[in-house]
Amino acid sequence: MKKLLIIISCVIILSAAAIIAIRIAAPDNGEYVKTEARVSQRTDYTRSTGADDYVYTREYIFVYNYSGTEYHAAVTDDDPDGFPLLVGDKTDVLVNKENPRKVILPDKTAPESFIDYVIRFIKRDKKYR
Repeated sequence: MKKLLIIISCVIILSAAAIIAIRIAAPDNGEYVKTEARVSQRTDYTRSTGADDYVYTREYIFVYNYSGTEYHAAVTDDDPDGFPLLVGDKTDVLVNKENPRKVILPDKTAPESFIDYVIRFIKRDKKYR
């Protein structure tokens, strides 16, 4: 019984810590709001970052609704394995409230994004490569 109580306490403490970390990692200045978006286009390419140095990059075109209006926005990701999405997939993006045409991907190091990444990694197959 004592072990069960300790386990339950640890789970509660870890959950509270995760919630606090999520709130700290999320933009708290009210500039961005999370919304669901669909990938309408995906382009993979390498780009030069200097003399003989190239970075594998992926550009997504997202379609999303914000305040009753449909928007399309491009997001470039220099770490595409973090968000392995295909055309048609849905994911959360952060929309700038003042300029809804500007979106960013959630911070991949935030606990909620890490959990999403782990789920995608576990479910990952050749279609995401």
